[in-house]
Amino acid sequence: MKIEDRKSRILQCLLLIVNLSLSTTLPAQTSSPQPQALDEAGIFALQALDPNLFGQSIRIDSISRSQTYQAGLPMEDYLLNTAHACFIGRDIQYVDLYSASVDPSNHSTAIGAILIGLDPSASSDSLGRFHYQGILPEARLQVHEFWRFIRDYIHGSRPLTTDLVTLSAGIPYEDWWTRGFDRLADRTGLTIIAAAGNGSSVFDPVLYPAAGANCLAVGVLASTLGTDSRLSFGLPDPADSSSGPTADLRCKPDLVAPGNCLVPDPYALDAYHLTGDASSYATPVVAGIVGMLIQKARSVPELAAAVEGPAANCTLKAILLNSARKLPWWHKGMTDLDDDIAVPLDYLMGAGAVDAPAAWRQLLAASHPVGVVPSAGWNRSQISYSTSAVESYRFHIQSPTERITATLAWNRHYGDNYPYRPLPAANTDLRLELWAVDPENSSRDYRLSVSDSPNDNLEHIFIAADARFEWYEIRVMIGEKAVPDPTPPTTIETYAIAWRTTPASDWLDQSLWKDLNGDGSVTALDSLAYSVVTRFPVLLDNKSFRVNVLRISDSRLPLLALFEDIWVSMDNPVQTLP
Repeated sequence: MKIEDRKSRILQCLLLIVNLSLSTTLPAQTSSPQPQALDEAGIFALQALDPNLFGQSIRIDSISRSQTYQAGLPMEDYLLNTAHACFIGRDIQYVDLYSASVDPSNHSTAIGAILIGLDPSASSDSLGRFHYQGILPEARLQVHEFWRFIRDYIHGSRPLTTDLVTLSAGIPYEDWWTRGFDRLADRTGLTIIAAAGNGSSVFDPVLYPAAGANCLAVGVLASTLGTDSRLSFGLPDPADSSSGPTADLRCKPDLVAPGNCLVPDPYALDAYHLTGDASSYATPVVAGIVGMLIQKARSVPELAAAVEGPAANCTLKAILLNSARKLPWWHKGMTDLDDDIAVPLDYLMGAGAVDAPAAWRQLLAASHPVGVVPSAGWNRSQISYSTSAVESYRFHIQSPTERITATLAWNRHYGDNYPYRPLPAANTDLRLELWAVDPENSSRDYRLSVSDSPNDNLEHIFIAADARFEWYEIRVMIGEKAVPDPTPPTTIETYAIAWRTTPASDWLDQSLWKDLNGDGSVTALDSLAYSVVTRFPVLLDNKSFRVNVLRISDSRLPLLALFEDIWVSMDNPVQTLP
C-alpha cells in the first residue's frame, strides 16, 4: 500500500471514530464504524491512540474447516468470499488450496473480515452508510484447511512462517492433534488463539484445542440489538459461551470478547449481516489484538522481547489476561471463597473481557527484571524447580484505593513425536503470592493474596490494596503441592509475569452490578429483586417466586451474598430505567 493511501486511511479511521464525514462529495456517514464489536473491545480507540497499528508486516494463520468432506477428504468449501468489497485489495493467501471452484464459507468469510476486511463505503438498509474495517487490514491472512494444517504442521512438523495462529473449531475432548497445538505453542512461542465453544445451548464444554494448557481460549460476551440498530454488550451467558472447569479441573476460558460482528455475506458483493453471539467470532477479535501487540512490540526495540523466542506466547498471555477488564460479578472458581487460592480464574469470564488499549498500555509498561519495579510492567524470567527458589518484584502504589492485578503464565511440555503425550517430569507447578511490605519495618509484612493452582499453568491475583501499606511485593515460587525438591535442581522453568494497579472504580462503576438476576440487562425485575433481597429476604425462600418471577437461580444466590456490599451500596436499579 502506498504511503499516501495509508495516511489517508488512518485519517479516515480517526475521523470516523468521532462520527465525522470524510468527504463532502459523498453522502454523509449515518452510522458508527463497523463491526461495532471491535469498538467494544477498544480496537478503534487504540488505533486512534496509535495510528500505525493496522497490521503492517503481520502474518496471521487462520485455520478453517471445510464445510463438507467426502471419504475423509475436504471439498475445499472453506474459502472466503474474496469478491466482496471488504476484501478487495487485501492480502489473502490460500496455503494448501487444491481447487477454488466451490462455494465460499460463511464462517471463513466472517472470520477473515473481522481480521483484515476494509470497505470505506459500506452500506445497509438498517445502518445506512458506514465505514467497515477489520482489525488489521494491512496484515497478510494465510488461510489453511484444517486437516491439511494438522497433517503438515502438527504431524508433519513443517516450519510455520507466521506471527500468530487462530482457529474457531474444536472437539469436546483431548486428542493427539489437540496436544500437537500445545506442543507447537511450547516449541515455537507462537500464540495460538482458539474458540472456547458455544455453551450449554449446544452442549459444548470448553472445546479442545482451546482447552489445551498452552492455547488461549476465548469465550463470547452476550449482546442485545437495540431499536436504533446498535448493539449493547453485557456479560457472557453460559448458554452461549462455554465455561470451565475442564475435565482435569483447569480454568478455561482464559478471557472473553465481543463476538456479534457485522460481516460480509458469503454470496454477495457488498451485503452485510450480523453473526450473532458465538465464540467463533470473538476469537478473531482477540487474535487481531494479539497482532496489534506484536506489531507494536517489534517497532520498539525495548519491547521486542515480549513477542520473540520461546515462551513468547506466555508473555502475550500474561499481558492480555492481566489487562483484561474485570466485569461485574467476576469471581474465582465456584460461587464462594473456599477455592480462591486453588482456582485462578472465573469459570465463565476467565480473567475478564479483552481490552485493547489496556493491553497496549500493559505492553508499553515494559519489561523489568526481578527487584524494585514500577507499579505496572511485565517480565520473562526463569526459575529453578526448587522449593527454595523465589523471584520477587517490589513496587510502590500511588493510591491506597487501588486494586492490584498480577498474572503468571508458563507452558506445559509435550513429547516431540506422535501422539505428543504430556511430559510430567518436565513440567513445573508455580505459585504466585502478593505481600504487603514495610521497607522500614519488616515485622509488619504479611501475605495479602496467593494463587496456587495444582492443575493450571497459570496463576492470577486481583485484590484491593491495603490502605495501611504503600509498598507491595509479588513473589514467584514453586507451588506447595509440587514434587519434592530435587538435588540438584533438574528443571528450570521459563515463565512470564505481568502486573499493574488500577482504580477501584474501574471495576465497581459498571451498570451491570445492578443486574441482580443475571439475565444480562437491568430491568424492572432487578428493581423488584433489589427490594425483595434488601427488605423482604424471607420471600427468597419461596423458590417458585424467586425463580419464576424474579428469575434468580439457585446459583445466583451465593453471588448476591458474596457481592452484597457492592450492589447494595448502589441506587435501586429502577432509578436507572428509562
